[in-house]
Amino acid sequence: MQAALPAMSFVPKYPTIVVFNPVNPAPSPYVCNMRKVIAAMNMTIDGYCDHTAGLPDEEIHEHYADLLRNAGVALYGRITYQLMEYWRTVLEKPTGDKAMDDFAVAIDGTPKLVFRARWKV
Repeated sequence: MQAALPAMSFVPKYPTIVVFNPVNPAPSPYVCNMRKVIAAMNMTIDGYCDHTAGLPDEEIHEHYADLLRNAGVALYGRITYQLMEYWRTVLEKPTGDKAMDDFAVAIDGTPKLVFRARWKV
C-alpha cells in the first residue's frame, strides 16, 4: 500500500523538496528550497582553458565575486579546491587590488562542497 503525499499549505517561491517518509506520512519539518545550479569556468571563446596561461582582470574578479556572494554553496573537485586555497593568503595579506581582495572575501565566505576520488594530505 502506497501512502499519499502530504498536502502543502503554502506556495513555495522556488522549486521545493519535501522530505517524505512513507512509514510516517505526517508532513516533515524538512522543506528545502532548491536553487539554480550555475556552472562557471574561465575559458576563451575558442575553448582554451588553462589557469596558468593568463591573469584574470578586474572585470572577471568582480563578476565571480558577485556570483559567489549570491551562491548558497560552491562545488569543487579536489584539485580546483586546492588551487582556490591561494585566496586564503590574499585574506591574510591583501594585495591592494580592490577587485582581487573583494574576490578573496567573497570566496572565503561561500560554503564549499568538494567532490573527490581520493585526498592526499
